[in-house]
Amino acid sequence: MPDQRWGEKPVAVVVLGDGATLELPDLAEHCRARLAGFKVPKQLIIRDSLPRNPSGKVLKRVLRTELESHA
Repeated sequence: MPDQRWGEKPVAVVVLGDGATLELPDLAEHCRARLAGFKVPKQLIIRDSLPRNPSGKVLKRVLRTELESHA
């Protein structure tokens, strides 16, 4: 997502399995143990599905455009 200070900020877009729950502090803690600090998500977006092409790959450019238009 665009950020005025850094240019971009990391955002986690997640599709949860049936009955699963997730909170940003839990996700951030998990990521802090595995990623550099600047890569830890600052925002959590939970969606029902991700945009995919016919072969099943996530369409990142479509997802980015959708998120930027709602920011």
